[in-house]
Amino acid sequence: MLLVGFLISGLFTLVIPFMLTPKVWLWAGILFMTRVGAATIEVMSESYFFKSVKEEATDVLSFFRNTNPVSYIIAPLCAIPILIFVPSFKYLFLVLGAVMFLGFFITLRLKDVR
Repeated sequence: MLLVGFLISGLFTLVIPFMLTPKVWLWAGILFMTRVGAATIEVMSESYFFKSVKEEATDVLSFFRNTNPVSYIIAPLCAIPILIFVPSFKYLFLVLGAVMFLGFFITLRLKDVR
């Protein structure tokens, strides 16, 4: 499911820069599918994490919980150079789609923890 989440989110994020038609229902569908992929990634990553970590590892758990707020600082800092050197805002979505596919390929290396 984690692979599917990255695939859905990556594909629909890569579609965004190529959307030239101003159809609200089409934009709503694409943005909805990116959120479906992101929600799947969030749920499956937490599921994988809690299956992999023992309950005694409170330091690992607190680190995992703190990484999400830190991403709200790191992501804009990473986007600033792209927006400075790239002439259009739409290329940011191409970079984000590439990052999603990077997550897809990293997920392929994970071991199943049933």
